[in-house]
Amino acid sequence: MLAPGLDSDTYDFRAVPDRPSQILIGLHYLPDEFTTIRPHRAESPDHYLVTVGVRPVVRRASKEEWSKGTPLAGFAEPADPEHKVLLHFDDNRPFPLGEKLFAKSGPRWPRDGANAGRLSANREYLAIQSWDGNEMDCPYIQPCRSSGGGHYWEDLYDVKSGRRLVAVTGQFWAMLHDTLFTITQWVGNRYFVQPLHQNLQAVLICDMEAAKAELENKDRK
Repeated sequence: MLAPGLDSDTYDFRAVPDRPSQILIGLHYLPDEFTTIRPHRAESPDHYLVTVGVRPVVRRASKEEWSKGTPLAGFAEPADPEHKVLLHFDDNRPFPLGEKLFAKSGPRWPRDGANAGRLSANREYLAIQSWDGNEMDCPYIQPCRSSGGGHYWEDLYDVKSGRRLVAVTGQFWAMLHDTLFTITQWVGNRYFVQPLHQNLQAVLICDMEAAKAELENKDRK
């Protein structure tokens, strides 16, 4: 958890020098005195050092560790910029990219086709996002059918081979499914980041390089 109770706005990721299996995480938030006239973001006092892997380790990072971290850029562009792939929202079709087709695990594509595929900046990895759940009427919001809760799936692929490296599933509630998928991103090409709360107070991080290496080791055995 990162700074519980704060209206968090954006993550701050940093690489740990010479330690690719570790990543530093902080966030910025909108303080109570935030106004549209003089907008500003405050940095959370909480910074964490995460060692990713089968058994991840999370601890608070020291000020020295945080200051030595190298900022990592986030990338959240849709794999289909023109939104044509899922124009008719055919839940039975896979996601096409180049000459390959990438399957989803969940029954339904996101309502917003831009959220169906999330491609890393170097185009090496692809996240396929799907869901299933209940919808609630919201007459004061357009469009008026939005997800109130359910399950989500993230299928993370190596684009070149077409192989699925990671499969993630979980539950969400009191949150629009398109909101859940809109805030996913790739960080430094290596990490896929899935916030688990609208205010970014919990986050799932997938290390694609580690996942790829683990599968390759299994193939050699």
